[in-house]
Amino acid sequence: MRLRRILSLNVFTESLEPMAPFYADGLTLPVGRAAERLLGLYAGETSLNILPAEEDTRALVGRATGITLRVRGEGDLPRFITRLQDKGFECRDQDFSAHRGGHRLIVRDPSGNQLTLCEIPEDRDDLHIFEGPSSVTVGVRDIRRSLGFFLTQLELPMLDQPSARTAVLFPGGTNLILTEGDNWSPAEPIRGETGICLLAEDPASVFDMLRGQRVSFAEPPQEGGGYLAAVINDPDGNRFTIMGPT
Repeated sequence: MRLRRILSLNVFTESLEPMAPFYADGLTLPVGRAAERLLGLYAGETSLNILPAEEDTRALVGRATGITLRVRGEGDLPRFITRLQDKGFECRDQDFSAHRGGHRLIVRDPSGNQLTLCEIPEDRDDLHIFEGPSSVTVGVRDIRRSLGFFLTQLELPMLDQPSARTAVLFPGGTNLILTEGDNWSPAEPIRGETGICLLAEDPASVFDMLRGQRVSFAEPPQEGGGYLAAVINDPDGNRFTIMGPT
């Protein structure tokens, strides 16, 4: 079906003003684009978009995003705690903990959105924090049913199934982690509107195939700005945007 990778992840905020100091100065993420209603981070394949909430997205502010950012190496996480605290951002020592032979740190941006920074030795080949999110975790109720949807209907490639309740999709770039709720993923899973946008090489063909498989469209395909995009639901009602050039 040629859904190639995760194109972008969206995080919503009440105000863009304090976001650049947190993400760019505090987390040291490169700014790719700054506009009146968009702060785009990363120059890599997956962008992290910070967007001001509209009336229909206001409930998405201040939640667990499912996003994990991998730091460069051992010992970096305590330095991030100090850096964020020195710049006046909340960063609690109790949010630093051991995880899968390494460590993780839960951070909250000025709007209360929760992200996870991690340093895990077995994930050395993942993207590091300066190249893009290493993963985004989505909560599901039945992993076998979800794999039937994502692998069979969406035809996404699977990297690994590290536990009976968790699967990792997309072997390159930002991983999509599906989990029933075990503790393998560093980040708390996101549910509902995921903010995940998948890149399609031939979106019209993809949408035709999805219609034929009776996949539920939350928003039908619409064209604009040289792109064709639609929003679909997975079996648990999690929403994903699919987008590609026309």
